[in-house]
Amino acid sequence: HYGGLGAIPATTRLPKALFVATLREGMASGELRAMDPELAAALVIGMASQAILFRQNGVIRASWARAQEEVCEAVNRVFSPAG
Repeated sequence: HYGGLGAIPATTRLPKALFVATLREGMASGELRAMDPELAAALVIGMASQAILFRQNGVIRASWARAQEEVCEAVNRVFSPAG
């Protein structure tokens, strides 16, 4: 389904690279706890994707809204500069 768009120019930053760069900026400014930005991206993506998968498969019975709230709270705890 991506064939119609053609090749992505080499100068285009891919979503993961933009996400990592955003995390890196937040860490540099002190808004986010300093850690490896690649690992940080993996943590966020992993928390979100696993919550979605578990919710879809009935492992998590909470509403989508509640699951989203819990994931956001977990991300905030992981990245809080206070630790």
